[in-house]
Amino acid sequence: AKYDTSIFEKIDVISEVSQGSTFYSKTYNYFGTFVEVRDSLKFFGQSGGLAKLPKMLGLGLEFEKGQAIGYTYHTKQNILCNDFIETADYKKHLKKSEHEIFDKNMAGKTTFNPTKYYLDYLKQDVIVLDKALIKFRTLIKDITGLDALEYLTISGIGHKYAMKFGCYEGVYETKGCLREFIQQTIRGGRVFVNPEYKNKIQTDILQDFDGVSLYPSAMARLCQKHGIAIGQIYKGTCNIEDYKDKSYYIVKIMVNKLNRKCTVPHIGIKNKAGILKYSNDLNGEEFYIDKYALEDLEKYQKISYDIIEGIYWNNGYNIKIGELANDLHNERCKYKQSNPALGNVLKLLMNSIYGKTIMKKSTEKIVYITNKQVEDGYLYNNFGIISSYEKITDFRYKVTLKDFDESYSLNHVGASILSTSKVIMNEVFYIMDENELKMLYTDTDSIHMLDEDVPKLAEGYKTHFNRELIGKNLGQFHSDFDLKGAVDDPVSIWNVSLGPKCYLDVLKGKNDKGVDIYDTHIRLKGVTDAGIKAKINEYKKENFIENAKSLFTDLSLGKEVEFILNPTKDNVMMKYVEGGITTLENGSFKRKLKF
Repeated sequence: AKYDTSIFEKIDVISEVSQGSTFYSKTYNYFGTFVEVRDSLKFFGQSGGLAKLPKMLGLGLEFEKGQAIGYTYHTKQNILCNDFIETADYKKHLKKSEHEIFDKNMAGKTTFNPTKYYLDYLKQDVIVLDKALIKFRTLIKDITGLDALEYLTISGIGHKYAMKFGCYEGVYETKGCLREFIQQTIRGGRVFVNPEYKNKIQTDILQDFDGVSLYPSAMARLCQKHGIAIGQIYKGTCNIEDYKDKSYYIVKIMVNKLNRKCTVPHIGIKNKAGILKYSNDLNGEEFYIDKYALEDLEKYQKISYDIIEGIYWNNGYNIKIGELANDLHNERCKYKQSNPALGNVLKLLMNSIYGKTIMKKSTEKIVYITNKQVEDGYLYNNFGIISSYEKITDFRYKVTLKDFDESYSLNHVGASILSTSKVIMNEVFYIMDENELKMLYTDTDSIHMLDEDVPKLAEGYKTHFNRELIGKNLGQFHSDFDLKGAVDDPVSIWNVSLGPKCYLDVLKGKNDKGVDIYDTHIRLKGVTDAGIKAKINEYKKENFIENAKSLFTDLSLGKEVEFILNPTKDNVMMKYVEGGITTLENGSFKRKLKF
């Protein structure tokens, strides 16, 4: 949508909703009619964009159109031209995978009007999006009773539904310094490469052992014993004993010593570059931590520490968010096969409930002012809080202001859910450490581990916690490698982990004929899929898998490798420039990696 709104640069803008580089909506005055343009993808999370929506929402095969647009052809000059051109010339601007679709669209024509073709294509996009939003709106209404179009994001819908369900009754909101104190405990997913195996090729059979819906699992788990702390917040002391019997607390501590090392450390500290680093060596470090994370540090890492300051809640809990998580999960399981569209929307909603509770304070806001306001001294009167301004149309200026955010937050809700999600993972890590089971790589809700160790882990977990570990219910784990065509649980037969979000797995499974099939699972953070594939194909081995292994072997040996992120015309990349958007020249966007 940010790209789409660039074509309206000459239309009078009334207002904008955005946060940092994240765009939500803009409202325009189009000849006296107010028109709002939204980023509708914010409803669908990581679904993969418009092309995935027909299947995701069950719109029907007629809406699952394949893409066949030569973006590099449609320059500012060409888009205004109504001349017919040779289909063969246009075809040069298409990906090879799009040729068959294009030929079908042309139905034997040797010439065509590319501008009309493009407009027809865009019209079909609008039709698909219209059908998707209508279906999504209907499903959300059926599930929650809410109108999806009254919100800008799926998180907004989830948050409102949680409120409607009663999840936050009795829960106090915070702002200002208190909000900032709580926010310090909020850390994202734990991504960790075991130093013992970093850059080392593994040929043992591995599983990607994955937690079922980790954050909904955390909501359900939180409310089994505790819940969301309700009522007033109190200033605490520097004595941990004063917190032990409290409903919930958040404290700032200084670590004296971690007396037990864990293969996967529990706490991450941001370095000077702002990167979260997990370590067993935290002596002298100061950080903010909540009740559940600190209890785990005491239990599993035998921490010695001093409290610097703290706050606490002591009026009991609201457990409704656990009930909601279980209800949505059960409904999703019920409809996953019989009504996949409903199952998919239930999953979206389930995973987005707590998202708005952890939103950071806004540091700036954008306003649009008229020429008359400028003449009346708006810029002069507000110079102290203006970061930048620019004249964007004949009628209006865009002004970026430093924002003194006075909004309220429920961030201790998100803090307790995130902390409980790590409690779930810590239990698994503990059993693996106690039984000396190998952990190669972890990413938020999953563990790369030996396939043969999974039964040992399940048995040890059952003995210690008296719960079944393997399954498809909230709080359980299962194998999560995805190999197209495999009818069994695929495994990794060759792996190397280079760093967070950077690894290669060669996968093996069996198809419905019992024949072994193979593929790769590749992550290289910061490099496009096209850039990865282009670099892999530079190696001249017998097949793609062997080429991929050669590339990652080079990276594991510390060789610097340059990737081209837009290697061919099939990989169109754009950038924002003054006055609009321009297409980057093929092969011009490069990035070097070294591990």
